[in-house]
Amino acid sequence: MTSMLQNRQPPALGPAAPPATVAIIGSRATRDVFNPRLNPGIDNYYAVGLYQLEPSVISLASRPVTLSSADYRRVTGEPLANVQREVTKGLADSLAVIAPDYIILDFWGDVYWGCLDLGDGRYLTRTGAFQQTRYYRQLRRDKQLVEFRLQRESERYLQ
Repeated sequence: MTSMLQNRQPPALGPAAPPATVAIIGSRATRDVFNPRLNPGIDNYYAVGLYQLEPSVISLASRPVTLSSADYRRVTGEPLANVQREVTKGLADSLAVIAPDYIILDFWGDVYWGCLDLGDGRYLTRTGAFQQTRYYRQLRRDKQLVEFRLQRESERYLQ
């Protein structure tokens, strides 16, 4: 008995859909899920349009902080872009421009780095890149750093 499917050809495939755009606000581990060197073929399905490294959600929701260009002197490249977006609170503007299909948020910055309370409703994440700024070093030197972390001050952190 001959199969009826024996002479059938698979349907012609149309053009592939463009990859969905993803904005990642969080850790390197979350970003690496979308890295084609670590996850071959992922770029056929997703394209990372924006990556904001390890911000605290508290910082993202707070008021901007004014820093001069000299404050960033030791920070360059992608870390500089991350620090500037966080300080100016420009992430929302960047998201509006990119208009990603998906936004992925993790809380690594809150868990690992914690926050700096600068007063007047201004907060920044205490990332390694931010610690390289002149502004941070001046706060530390003048003993004006008010740091808090989720593990130590969980009630304050979750207010």
